[in-house]
Amino acid sequence: MKRIIGRSLWIISLALLLAALAPAVHAKNTITQPCSLSTVKGYYAMQGQGTVVQYPIGNPPFPLAEVARDFFDGAGNFRGRFVANGGGSIVEGWAPGTYTVNTDCTGTLTLWGGGLTMSFVVLDNGSLRLIDISNWTVMKRTMEAVDRRQCSLRALKGIYSVQGEGTVVAQVPGWPSPPFTFAEVGRYVLDGAGNISGNYTWNVDGTIVTGTVTGTYQRTADCIGTIALDQGGTAVNEFFAIFGKGSLRLVQTDSWVVITRTMEKMPD
Repeated sequence: MKRIIGRSLWIISLALLLAALAPAVHAKNTITQPCSLSTVKGYYAMQGQGTVVQYPIGNPPFPLAEVARDFFDGAGNFRGRFVANGGGSIVEGWAPGTYTVNTDCTGTLTLWGGGLTMSFVVLDNGSLRLIDISNWTVMKRTMEAVDRRQCSLRALKGIYSVQGEGTVVAQVPGWPSPPFTFAEVGRYVLDGAGNISGNYTWNVDGTIVTGTVTGTYQRTADCIGTIALDQGGTAVNEFFAIFGKGSLRLVQTDSWVVITRTMEKMPD
């Protein structure tokens, strides 16, 4: 009887302890007003897609897609490592900037001393939703906090769903004359050692194309990397940022298409 009572007390005590800890755990992962600069702090991954409507280089309008790994210092300073595809021209580098956060959890991010400004809202899970408010681009972006412990090749091992959309901007042999819309869904297997296999379905301006994919991936720096694929004889090269455990955001870095993709880990 004493043993039964002791076990019951232990179970009750554990339940009370978990109940007491639950609000604290929830609060740690929830953003509450008022917000401040320190609300937006740490490493983030960004993905954006939109249109350049006026620009001194190129012939706008043309599609623009971008992926980046960013850092907010909690005191108003920002830096980002980005790769952008604008109408098939690839630009990559570092973007310095500053940011503000209002008490109502809205804010602004300004890059290159005013060359590009974004307005954002902080969601209750700490992620950001942004739009460009400069007059040369119409673009929406998402930013998610990065868990840097999940950025190794081994951590990326698994089965992934793939979804992408964008615009073909250059002539591909056997395809319609550009520009036209392009979409994709697929299933990829990453083996944890840098190899990819799987299958895909493309919608090419209304024509459906299916096939298998093989390729490689590598982590080139902290929470970013590259993918090189052969999709039915078509070379596909991508830059990716790791958003979190089992989640990648990608931009294609080939000149014939402007497309972003998402990869989400599936159950084994």
